[in-house]
Amino acid sequence: GAQAGGAHRDGEAGGDEEERWILSAAHLFNAGTDGFERYQGPLPIGLSFDQLNTDVVTLLGEPSSKGGHTMPIWLEYSQHGVQINFRGFAWDDRENPIASVVVYPAEVQELD
Repeated sequence: GAQAGGAHRDGEAGGDEEERWILSAAHLFNAGTDGFERYQGPLPIGLSFDQLNTDVVTLLGEPSSKGGHTMPIWLEYSQHGVQINFRGFAWDDRENPIASVVVYPAEVQELD
């Protein structure tokens, strides 16, 4: 399944105008994550729910940021606008499956 994850006001509505909201992230879930069914559409940048944490790093390289240990681990690739969340808590678990993928607007890369 998929879920709209984040939204924010666009700040352009004023006076009697209708307030507008902008979708800022979508959460795409693997089967069994938080009671959701598996999202059936394509995942971005070559990702697949059949991949493990090691497969993701092999495919995309080192992440722009990462976290976890006291919560399930995650890898973020801000240049692609994705965060990959895994089921397990341990970095040394080399067979940690993807729980969900969060898709958001990618950061624009400045060229020197």
